[in-house]
Amino acid sequence: MSKNNGPESDAGPSTSENASEDRESLYYSLKGKDVRHLYKDAPGGLVLSDEVEERLSLLVRIAEALGVDDMSFSSYSAAIARLSAETLSVKQENLHMRRAENELEVHLTSVKHEHRLIVKPSCFIIVFSLIHTDTCAGDPCLVITTQKEMPEEPSVTIGEFLKQRERIRDREKALRTKRAKVEIFKGLPPNLALAQQELRGARKDLVMLTDLRERLLERMAEGVS
Repeated sequence: MSKNNGPESDAGPSTSENASEDRESLYYSLKGKDVRHLYKDAPGGLVLSDEVEERLSLLVRIAEALGVDDMSFSSYSAAIARLSAETLSVKQENLHMRRAENELEVHLTSVKHEHRLIVKPSCFIIVFSLIHTDTCAGDPCLVITTQKEMPEEPSVTIGEFLKQRERIRDREKALRTKRAKVEIFKGLPPNLALAQQELRGARKDLVMLTDLRERLLERMAEGVS
């Protein structure tokens, strides 16, 4: 009995593995194609209304824009949550950049002040230069303060600021691209319950189309054999 069961147990996984590979190859060959040919070219096939066909095409475009292979509502919600997180991250980086700009402006103001003190000496410095240093040595009355209390050094250098600005520009560009792709969500109702209902209806239509596709593929396989 053990000898008879051996070949059968070996043949089972091999057949299942081949079937899985065939389904995977078929999936990737049909992925990205217009699904309308699956039911319009079928003899006596499924006929969808214009509204259902438009919603189905909308779901396909949304899935392609979000990079979602699973048509479940949780997959859409997760993709939208990721976009929201990226938006928040870009806003935070913009705030950091504005803070760095403010610090650089303060630092620039202080540098300009130092430059004015160096280029245009005050009258006190001129008077001090005319007095003999020996007669004025040790006299606190002639000690001239030419430095103004300066603000602290900025925590961000100009090089780091420029790099951060480039990173933020790249993130904003990628975010604008994703926002443009998600514009197709405007066709869905704002009510979450209605959106879920439409998605369930669209998934039901998708299941029907998938069944129809499987039947068509079986007929094609029978015709070839």
